[in-house]
Amino acid sequence: GAMLEMIKEIAPGVRRIGFPYSPEEQPAIFSLNTVKTLAPTMGFEVQDRPVTSRDELPSVVRSLIRSNDAILVGADNGMFEAASTISKIALDGGKLFFAADTSSVKAGALAGMTIDYRKVGEAGGTLVARVLRGESAGTIPVTTMSEGVLEFNRRTAARLRFQISPDVLKRSRMIYE
Repeated sequence: GAMLEMIKEIAPGVRRIGFPYSPEEQPAIFSLNTVKTLAPTMGFEVQDRPVTSRDELPSVVRSLIRSNDAILVGADNGMFEAASTISKIALDGGKLFFAADTSSVKAGALAGMTIDYRKVGEAGGTLVARVLRGESAGTIPVTTMSEGVLEFNRRTAARLRFQISPDVLKRSRMIYE
């Protein structure tokens, strides 16, 4: 939800989002299902395409670029590893690329809502403390991190001649040049 809210705020003209994903990765499937559930409630259409090999990635992303306003990558290690390729194709097509990880924003995604790994560590420490106090690990409910960290790539914005509001820049934890 935070990713889609970020896109809505940063690029209000985006309506159609291309979503390449690794079909064998559970986090990628979870991200896809979440985005596809939330997107219509926020005014977005999502066109998803599985990427089953590194060789087909460029053609899948080019196809998504042709028929969408932006590309979004969720929690997907395969797409994170391919971020520089996705970024190049998106930039060449004059389209925005958003991501859920720092490495993709560094590689050229315009912006991302990433995880605050310090908070992840603190939450993990809290869970360990509960177990060490005698609580059974199997009874502790699974939790997810719902807050993200906004990151922005100023170099990508300049290449796309994309204006970003000072408020967004002020809220960005990381700004890559």
